Amino acid sequence: MSPPSPPATTREVGGRPSPSPAGGRPAREGWHLPQVLIYAGLFLASSDRLLAVNFGSLTLKPSYVFFSAALWFVLTRNVLRPIRVVGTPIPGFGVAVILLLAVNVVAGCFGVSAKLTIQQLVTIFGGAVVPFLCVAFGLTSRVQLERGISAWILGTLVAATFGFYQFAAPYLGLPQGLEYSGLVAGVGRISAWSYEPAFYAYHLELVLAIVVKDVLTRHRRFGVMPELVALYLIANLILTNARAAYLSFPILVILVMRAVAGRQRLDRRAFRVIRLVVASAAVILVLGIPLGINLPKYVVTRVQSVTNTQEIESNALRLELYDVEVELLRDRPWLGYGPGNIGLYLSDRLPMFHGIDPHAIVANNLILQTALDAGIVSIPIVMAVIWTLYRASRRSPSVDARVLLAGVSAILFVNSMLVSLFWDMRLWVVIGLAYAAARVAIRTPPDVPPTRGAALRPG
Repeated sequence: MSPPSPPATTREVGGRPSPSPAGGRPAREGWHLPQVLIYAGLFLASSDRLLAVNFGSLTLKPSYVFFSAALWFVLTRNVLRPIRVVGTPIPGFGVAVILLLAVNVVAGCFGVSAKLTIQQLVTIFGGAVVPFLCVAFGLTSRVQLERGISAWILGTLVAATFGFYQFAAPYLGLPQGLEYSGLVAGVGRISAWSYEPAFYAYHLELVLAIVVKDVLTRHRRFGVMPELVALYLIANLILTNARAAYLSFPILVILVMRAVAGRQRLDRRAFRVIRLVVASAAVILVLGIPLGINLPKYVVTRVQSVTNTQEIESNALRLELYDVEVELLRDRPWLGYGPGNIGLYLSDRLPMFHGIDPHAIVANNLILQTALDAGIVSIPIVMAVIWTLYRASRRSPSVDARVLLAGVSAILFVNSMLVSLFWDMRLWVVIGLAYAAARVAIRTPPDVPPTRGAALRPG
């Protein structure tokens, strides 16, 4: 009779514990096609223009292809086996999202343009729901989750490198590749692989949430000091010249620090963030030297300009847009104009939107966008979705889930009030990563003890 097997122990894999036989190496996990497709989609998550193909007013992004193919393999090959768990990864989130989708479908049935309604619903399901399902249920182990997060960060670092080139190219007389020539207050901006600097900026912030966590936990990813990765991305964030990012990033850092601490108060690791802040200030100062401007002063001035209602470059136009949107909402308050339909009216009433495809016009405010798409009845549901995400950022058993959702919360609290990004793929991919992290943690001991009241609810 053979002796009993030694008990399993815990070893570190990519900065996280992974079960392995006692005294042996961690069990290596192979590379499977569905997960490789997910990694590729995460790598290209920031790409709106790189390798994208336009079909009329719809854009087929490479990440959509990878996520859709991965989900097809997951469903048809039964890669996902039923897993019995004793809790819900993000309590209440699924119900709230299903209700919100249902309200949008119902509002779409009464929309003013069937074509625009169908286009927007396709965008919602193909650009948000499918990537979320793919990431949330396709990454089923700690190793897969670590690889997915690393692919996501690596893709952002590559995009940031291109962003630096994109910014410097006009000064050096070189072609930009993916051109962007926008200026704000006479200072250039970068959008990297995205359409707009604002969208690229909040993608950078979401990635920085995990990178700041790496700084706090001293987790070396790619064999590089996390502080160097953080400073590289922060420098890129500054050059997006996006006020929403300047406002939300400090909030994001505070929420991430609390998420990592796992308690109601901050811990000693805050000093590492203080050092990072000081180093970031030095980076900002150095970046301004070749531009011939006092960049720290410029950033402060940009933040202060948020309250200047007469600023002609942005604020005055935004307030004019909001006035028209409120007026339109009074005409159809209950079910709105249908998903994606409001562009028809805004393009007629506002010169800034003349000649622009109505499907590409957004309300530039999450609450107004929600109400105009599906009526005021949808606002409490959206607020419920946001609340479930924020609550999970405090109570999830997974430190990665808490950190990712802390980043999502900061974006929804600040950035979404200036841009309409609720159904944007980048946001839903991160929610999917958080869901996957929580789902994995439910089956294994948590990375860091969650906050009080974090007991799992019966599933």
